[in-house]
Amino acid sequence: MDNPCLTDSDSFGNLSKVYETLSIYRSYPNVKQAAIMPDACYSGANSLSVGGVIAVENAIIPSAHSADICCSVATTVINDKSINLKSILDAAQAITHFGAGGRTDDRFSHEFAMFEEAFQNNRYLKGSKVLSKGMYHLGTQGDGNHFLYVGSLKMKGHAKLPTITTHHGSRGVGAELYKIGIKISETFRKNFAPSVPKNMCWIPFDSPEGKEYWDALILVRTWTKFNHMVLHEAIEDYLEIEDSDFSWNPHNFVFKRGNMFYHAKGSTPIDTDFEVECDDPHLTDRRYVPLNMSEPILILEAGTGNHFGFAPHGAGRLISRSEHKRRLNEKGITEEEAYLEETEGIDARFVGKPDCSELPSAYKNANQVIKDIDKYKLGNLIGTIEPYGCIMAGHQPKPWLKKKI
Repeated sequence: MDNPCLTDSDSFGNLSKVYETLSIYRSYPNVKQAAIMPDACYSGANSLSVGGVIAVENAIIPSAHSADICCSVATTVINDKSINLKSILDAAQAITHFGAGGRTDDRFSHEFAMFEEAFQNNRYLKGSKVLSKGMYHLGTQGDGNHFLYVGSLKMKGHAKLPTITTHHGSRGVGAELYKIGIKISETFRKNFAPSVPKNMCWIPFDSPEGKEYWDALILVRTWTKFNHMVLHEAIEDYLEIEDSDFSWNPHNFVFKRGNMFYHAKGSTPIDTDFEVECDDPHLTDRRYVPLNMSEPILILEAGTGNHFGFAPHGAGRLISRSEHKRRLNEKGITEEEAYLEETEGIDARFVGKPDCSELPSAYKNANQVIKDIDKYKLGNLIGTIEPYGCIMAGHQPKPWLKKKI
């Protein structure tokens, strides 16, 4: 492996843990199919691993879609090749918000008015905490591996055009719904499936709870897409851009075909026949798959592989963030040295102190992921977005730890 922080044993160890958790879900009578993607990485004993997909008959399993409901990638192609890429990244840095918690200003909060009635009419989204986060988390991207990436479209038959790509999920809104979903699933587990591991049970779709939880998931999906859109539109307004094309694709959600619910934990649905998705005007035939900050974003169309319509969502990890930092230290590489070396040639910005666990060496080999996509026919590579630079959260003080004055 080319990555100096990773070994072949890391790959085997990660895969064995991924299979271990997947086998628990696969033992359920209503789980009919399962697959893992090339970016698969272990994410804990009581949840589906990243890069996993399970097809569940007539039920929803909250632990299989996780707290980052509808984590997704959105891209705006600007139809003016004269727009300077640095000016886009500067505008984005002035507008977007990274870090834990919501905004302290109300720049986008008034936009929540279009969702408020629908949230109030759903028993799982009408709580004051969810409503507050729906308002103040608009225009925010969070922390961790979420980013704003600026680059150039590279696709046969198309001009080399500037692009904006964002990667984030439903923020505090989805996290609150996830907590509720786990509680609901626990009531069913205790009453009907006590042998199922705690927090890993399902909500029957044909129950009142199941139908309203599904409606809540769809509302959160709509809010999340809008969160991407307000950021992209604000950047365009800032730069007075008038001609652009917006599209997106979720990769951390529950996708429905008839009575089958495909739970994708960080896997991109590449087929276009899933309910809800097929009626989305901003979901095109293209799927965007980022790898790491120094690599191009892949643009895929549907492949012919037998993975019931899914592709990877990125490169994935083999080791934890803390282990990656430990190995850098073990090799005598400071975080500053790693940052300077691995971001050479790109304009990589962190809002706080650079987070080395988001550098390219923290992820799987990008070329291997691309080879696996081709090998297993998970998607057809039709283009890329070549990197100029990106913004990420970095290390920032947690807002709830600040002393009150």
